[in-house]
Amino acid sequence: MAEGKNLRKVKLDDIFSIKTGLLELPGDEYYTLDSSGNEMNVRILRMGSFDSSRRKIKTKEQLEKAEQRLLEYRKLREKRSGSRKEKKSDQRVGEKKLIDFEKLISKDDYVINTRTLGEDVVINGYSMLKSLSNSEIETLGPLSISHHFIVLKPRKSMLNLHVPFLHMMLDIVVDKVLPTMVESLGVIKAKELKDLEIQIPLDYNDQKTLHEQYQILEEDCERASLGLENFKISMIQEKK
Repeated sequence: MAEGKNLRKVKLDDIFSIKTGLLELPGDEYYTLDSSGNEMNVRILRMGSFDSSRRKIKTKEQLEKAEQRLLEYRKLREKRSGSRKEKKSDQRVGEKKLIDFEKLISKDDYVINTRTLGEDVVINGYSMLKSLSNSEIETLGPLSISHHFIVLKPRKSMLNLHVPFLHMMLDIVVDKVLPTMVESLGVIKAKELKDLEIQIPLDYNDQKTLHEQYQILEEDCERASLGLENFKISMIQEKK
């Protein structure tokens, strides 16, 4: 636990660059440049790109299906707007745009999404460290994320901190702090996150130790939850 650790309070804005994701325009395509100056297509992550129950990005196959459905929906919408006798000159032609490096998603990033479902506001936080292995990054290629998300990137001056610990603290903020903020403010925006304060140990090894303790507790809870679910299922299944 955190007792006995040399703690300090810091604002999220001191540790992270906090910005809204990319504002997509219909028909646009995005690319970045590799170290040799070659173009690489950028995949845009959207709300449907995540499995909220597992707090992870979906598989490549699931992403491709979701992207295909979005493309078909956009084509249908364009067809309908054309049938309403809109002038072609009023219809926007898509562009191919270069995405700067800071707009790309890396494993050190954490993203937060808040959206309204009926009368409820749903808050989801995703650690890219948990979502992306090295092999998945290579498979999916360069990634950026839509404006429906807030992106928290550790500042370069803070890279000496234990990133898994920082993501753990953001998981806790999403679960325990943001619901209260949503009750008073509605949907959370980047500027509202910047002044939030968290406590972090000054010592790197203390950060690492606390994260390891958190992982153990998390795994224990998952096993207990799975055990309870299996018990429930066993009680309603017919015995042979």
